Amino acid sequence: WDARPHSSRAYQRTATTMNRERMSLVRPPYVDPTTNICYDTDSADYQGWLTKQSMWLKDWRRRYFILKGSKLFFARSEYSAPHGMVDLSLCTTVKSADLKAHKRNSFEV
Repeated sequence: WDARPHSSRAYQRTATTMNRERMSLVRPPYVDPTTNICYDTDSADYQGWLTKQSMWLKDWRRRYFILKGSKLFFARSEYSAPHGMVDLSLCTTVKSADLKAHKRNSFEV
């Protein structure tokens, strides 16, 4: 343990290194399997962790969601390639699903 105060120069070097590391972590694009259209998922409007019900097994899984424009992408981790997308511009309703899912703050698209 070093009790000496850190110089601002040392701090700046560390912050610069961290920024470079963050910039090198670029999320791969989403490629729509039916149309082969490639969607950029960097520079998201909003992003974060949500719990999503799986389509086939109906179990709940933690996924990283990326909202960019009207497209909502989901991935297994923050910097893995998204494996699904919901085009919200094509959705007609968004409603509460608290009773159906037995989970607070849930919604159905």
